[in-house]
Amino acid sequence: MPSTLVIAHRGDSAHAPENTLAAFRAALDAGADMVEFDVGLTRDLVPVVLHDATLDRTTDGRGKLAAWFLEDIARLDAGSWFGPRFAGEPIPTLEQALDLLAGRAEVNIEVKPEVLEQVSPEQAAALVLGPVRQRGLLGYALFSSFAPAVLDALRAAEPAARVGVLADRGYPLPAIAARLRELGAASYNPDERDLTPDLAAAVHAAGALLLPWARRGRNTAETMRRALELGADGFFADDPALLRGIVESLR
Repeated sequence: MPSTLVIAHRGDSAHAPENTLAAFRAALDAGADMVEFDVGLTRDLVPVVLHDATLDRTTDGRGKLAAWFLEDIARLDAGSWFGPRFAGEPIPTLEQALDLLAGRAEVNIEVKPEVLEQVSPEQAAALVLGPVRQRGLLGYALFSSFAPAVLDALRAAEPAARVGVLADRGYPLPAIAARLRELGAASYNPDERDLTPDLAAAVHAAGALLLPWARRGRNTAETMRRALELGADGFFADDPALLRGIVESLR
């Protein structure tokens, strides 16, 4: 890995519809080291790339992803909401995302907590690990989730898997360090507003990378620069080219 990771958040989501193959191609063109995307399950338990539990915000479908079969999901338009030139962009499957990105960038597969409404943590781990193993991409994938049970199941199912602890705000440092060591975690992925020099030191002492993210509206050049200056090892950027420029300027 490079010393500072340029991570494309849901692909190059500043310039293409998030979590689509178009956004992933744009991320590659922007020089992203890693492409992050979200994975949920269809009704027939196929892993597909979608951030929300529902289809309404980013597709022309309605209702919960978990209520739709893959064959129907494949007909939805996941691009028009962003702009007319992306009309007809489909929701990718996990396999399609991996096939596009394999050998071109690392991947961060975020397993959404909602999958546990459909399957056990062990089943969730098996469903996302399977396509990665089949393609020989285990060493190029980082698995993350806000659901602790999913991370535990991933670690139990595949000791070689790299796992990242996703966190919302306010966890005490001793608990963070203990959890990272318990999992042998590769990264800690906090809200950027929680960044401090003490957090960076604790994460690095636990042998993990510090990879923060920012909510919409805060994913700015100023936020990215501050994070890197506070000791972050990378950033989940909506605009990976912007982050690449900041990394180069800090060098």
